[in-house]
Amino acid sequence: MAYDTFKEHGFHIIPYLKKFWANSCKAYLLEAKWYYSGYTPTLQEYIDNAWISISIPVILGHCYFLLRTPITTDALKALKEYPNIIQLLPLIVRLADDLATSSDELKK
Repeated sequence: MAYDTFKEHGFHIIPYLKKFWANSCKAYLLEAKWYYSGYTPTLQEYIDNAWISISIPVILGHCYFLLRTPITTDALKALKEYPNIIQLLPLIVRLADDLATSSDELKK
């Protein structure tokens, strides 16, 4: 994927892909630490981590590079900074997912 993007658009995307995956892995690790230590995060801590751990930023990043539209430096800058649209969409999905499974999790 990175080679094809470089060949077609002239952009080196591996640093962006690394960032997406590293952020997801850090979010998973934080949730595991919370779970195994018995820590209950504050709502703000949870939200700050939840939008990343749902993995949608990784998916969106990969999808952007797989599109056949021209890659712009402005778009690459936005991918580095995670604008609100990249933060809010995953958060909505994560909260909807949590709401759907909350009754089962409370039983456990």
